[in-house]
Amino acid sequence: MTGLANRNLLEIQLRRQILKSSQNNRHSAVLFLDLDDFKRINDSLGHKTGDQFLIQVAKRLKQIFRDEDTIVRIGGDEFVILLSNLASDKDDATEQVTVVIHKLLASLREPFRISQHELHIFCSIGISLFSDIHKDPEQIVKEADAAMYEAKRKGKNDFSFFYSELQAEANKRLQLEKEMYLALAENQFKVFYQLQFNQQHKILGCEALIRWQHPEKGLVSPADFIPIAEQTGLIIDIGEQVIRNVCLQLAQWQRTTDRDIPHIAINISTKQFSDDAFIEKVTSIIKDTGVDPNRIILEITESLIFNNVEQSIDKMHQLRQLGLRFSIDDFGTGYSSLSYLSRLPIDQLKVDRSFVSNLDNSPSDLAIIDTIIAMAIHLGLDVIAEGVETESQLRALISCGCHCFQGFYFCKPLPHDQLFC
Repeated sequence: MTGLANRNLLEIQLRRQILKSSQNNRHSAVLFLDLDDFKRINDSLGHKTGDQFLIQVAKRLKQIFRDEDTIVRIGGDEFVILLSNLASDKDDATEQVTVVIHKLLASLREPFRISQHELHIFCSIGISLFSDIHKDPEQIVKEADAAMYEAKRKGKNDFSFFYSELQAEANKRLQLEKEMYLALAENQFKVFYQLQFNQQHKILGCEALIRWQHPEKGLVSPADFIPIAEQTGLIIDIGEQVIRNVCLQLAQWQRTTDRDIPHIAINISTKQFSDDAFIEKVTSIIKDTGVDPNRIILEITESLIFNNVEQSIDKMHQLRQLGLRFSIDDFGTGYSSLSYLSRLPIDQLKVDRSFVSNLDNSPSDLAIIDTIIAMAIHLGLDVIAEGVETESQLRALISCGCHCFQGFYFCKPLPHDQLFC
């Protein structure tokens, strides 16, 4: 489609270049390029537009690199470029590659025009420099891939060179991924609950939060395993397990306790929500557990909705028909369009903890929260502030008109059997 080389040619060229670099004592480099958020273009404008976009990206790559370089599309929105005949000195070779990458990033920052659309894209680039005959093509590409993930971690439209610590991180990530498959099979993922209160400390509900109870490592932080679960797609199965466990717990509370939990909020990831079978799975869980669906709130992010607005709205309406409610999590941190907000079948906005944590020192954050609450009131939506840790934060939120809170000031997340102790 793009007229670029494929994986087979990449391996052939890499083997030749490894030998050549070791003979002439000059460095070569592999660049692993991944387009950030390309799925958004495919989902919103269709695969035909996405294909045309990739063709234009390929044209720009051809304009940047030399004839002696090899440009490869290895699949989807991932490209690999083999740069040959660089300097003998490693620092000089690094500088040569850096200059080329800055040209590449500048070129890709220019808008792409396809039909009536003007599109923008960012990319993450990982680089592996080599001049060692003892390395094989697969190892070099894996090094560039590991560096690319480091670039993604730093932020969009960035690049990173491979260094040995990255390989250790890549190995750790691979090991963690293997352990996560076992954890899913052995039900090691547990649900903790953080209660939500009003200013009189009356319980209004709670949020379900996933924790990994590793048999050897103890509790593994969600920050360590959720990104890997997202990348591998495991988040779909893990998320389904969480929904089922939460519904079973809520149904048990409904039958056996005098503690009234008006609702439980469950976080839904983008991949999970995009799963074609998501509605079917949720419907089946509600039927199997006998839980009251009106007591379930699905927390979704702005970015999830605006990846594919029309499809998201349609799916939300179908879930609303089952009785479930919606909250927009981390509100104010995404890139939503207010023109769509009134169309969304939502019940609640959740003020992100990043605004709450700076309340004591940032008048602008207080103004943002005040604006969010005023807008929510006009739209008939509830508001909850998360990450409340101090009394002064609580007072400031109350002064803005917020009446629902969650955070360590009230209680930390706990297993279900410790929640009311």
